Amino acid sequence: MFALSEIYVFFEKTAYAMQNGTQEEFIHSPEWLDIWWPVEEYVFIKLCKEQKLETFYTEARTIFSSLLEQTGTPANEAVLNAIILNQALIKIPFQTEDLEIPLSFNIWDFYKAILRGKQIPLEHAPRTEIIDRTSEQWSNWDEWYQKMVWWGNRRGAYLYGNKRAGTEIAGHH
Repeated sequence: MFALSEIYVFFEKTAYAMQNGTQEEFIHSPEWLDIWWPVEEYVFIKLCKEQKLETFYTEARTIFSSLLEQTGTPANEAVLNAIILNQALIKIPFQTEDLEIPLSFNIWDFYKAILRGKQIPLEHAPRTEIIDRTSEQWSNWDEWYQKMVWWGNRRGAYLYGNKRAGTEIAGHH
């Protein structure tokens, strides 16, 4: 089964079961710290543990490209760059090296500006983003479940940071 359709079916069945009282708000997982997980965390762990994250992002790129084409817009390279960057930023265990991502747009700077309440133009400017996968590492699944998913979700910490490739001009962020 495809990742997105599997997620959809899981959320739909879980929502109906919660509505009719046959399912708790959380999902118990004996194999993942033997705790009750919020549904979205359970699905995230499942995607990572079953190595379906790559499939998820491949399907997302295909769907976004198709939707853009249906609206008469050719596959938007900026949107595809954003999906590629998002996939690279997801914190997963067993990463021991930083990752270099070549992009055609200033997606990372654009995103960070939005988070700070600023507005910068989205620019077509080839660049390489270096994803910092060495500052935080998890050498086993249990540590990742606990420190990244369980504790990290509460502070929105699913994404790695980045390091600027090349030299930055003083005063520019």
